[in-house]
Amino acid sequence: MNVLVIGAGEVGTHLARFLTKEAHAVTLVDRDARALRRAARATDVQTVEGNGSSHPVLDRAGAGTAELVVAVTNNPELNMVACTVAKHLGARRTVVRVGGGQALRDNQLVYKDVLGFDLTISPEEMAALEILRVCRGQNAMPVENFAGGRLQMRRLEILDDSPASGKSFAQLKMPGTVLATGVVRGTDVTIPRGDFVLESRDYVMLLGVPEGLEKAEKVLGGRRDLPKRVLISGGGPIALLVARDLGTLGVKVRIIEADKDAAERLSRDLDGAEVVHGAGTDMEILNQEGIHRAGFFISLMENDEVNLLACQLARSLGAERTIAKVNRSDYAALVGRLGVDHSVSPRRLVARRIAQYVRGASQGSITQIHHGAAEVLDRTVADRWRWAGRPLSEIPFPPGTMVGGILRGDETVIPNGATAPRPGDHLLVFAKREVLDDVERLFAQSADDIAAPS
Repeated sequence: MNVLVIGAGEVGTHLARFLTKEAHAVTLVDRDARALRRAARATDVQTVEGNGSSHPVLDRAGAGTAELVVAVTNNPELNMVACTVAKHLGARRTVVRVGGGQALRDNQLVYKDVLGFDLTISPEEMAALEILRVCRGQNAMPVENFAGGRLQMRRLEILDDSPASGKSFAQLKMPGTVLATGVVRGTDVTIPRGDFVLESRDYVMLLGVPEGLEKAEKVLGGRRDLPKRVLISGGGPIALLVARDLGTLGVKVRIIEADKDAAERLSRDLDGAEVVHGAGTDMEILNQEGIHRAGFFISLMENDEVNLLACQLARSLGAERTIAKVNRSDYAALVGRLGVDHSVSPRRLVARRIAQYVRGASQGSITQIHHGAAEVLDRTVADRWRWAGRPLSEIPFPPGTMVGGILRGDETVIPNGATAPRPGDHLLVFAKREVLDDVERLFAQSADDIAAPS
């Protein structure tokens, strides 16, 4: 695949290195000549020096013939302009790194439908999901957020003592706002029906609204080991997303923010979480805020060294577990040695997510399941799609597929057989890898080509 990567920072360089190892032809664009030279020494890429949003620069870099253009600079506006220009030049697909997680949640469908970006991704969103996964401390792990978090995908393991083991889905009282879209058993992925019997060590992929997912986890025997109290140092976008998500689970969250104005804004934006003005490395403040009672201390400040130091300090004062935001790859190996329990790198998470997207077999792939054995596709219902307005039960989806959710404007629909897709709907289709081509052909059918049977 011919891939153009805009931005030679840590995300872009890491992504370029990964893609070249996968035998893709990569061209890296950046205005920083030194960054390009460093990247070229680290991996076999072509480089073009210049502004990544410039029409002449992108034309010179080959955007017009690129199968994929990925804009991952630290400037979200530049990334969006770059991908818009690349699409105009003829790029087949575009991936845009955007800013704050809330902006992504609010505008995800606008980015896709109006601006034409194939995938938008936020470091803050990815980091928040990873932190939530660690804090939940249970067998149910968040995988993806859709429609501003109104719809989520989670993976849950059926444990040996789970009440769901040995029962079929028909026997379980699953919430109506949740669908089990897939079951991973060993190396196999199955699209389950009502008579599918769960076994110990199965992994169930659940798609639904957050409240329904909480109920479904209880039905399936999800083990809960949530911390009662979490202390966060640094009140940026990641802290906001983490505090909101943990708050919905009943976890008490306190955020320490050094900037007074930022602390006041955060306090206004958050319900249920307390915001304290101060430094996360101040022993007096940490003790005052009950660091010894914190199930987790999370340091999310901009400086990696400060985050590692704050976690060491918090652990010495009694915090049960610690998480540090660490972007520098050479620091990742030091985390365990310094006594920090977990590290989260937004940049590396973004690079990993984009690499996964590139490896998807289908153009509309959102995410892969079980090393690509299945994919979740986002398919928009065209005005003249042959099957628009017909109930799902009448649409000839190939075996090995399931429509797990429908995004309809501001509405989130968990479908059943009687649900009829409308033009403009986004269908989240869970499909096994071997039927992806059949799904593509189905969505390519037009009412203009073949009259739908009555």
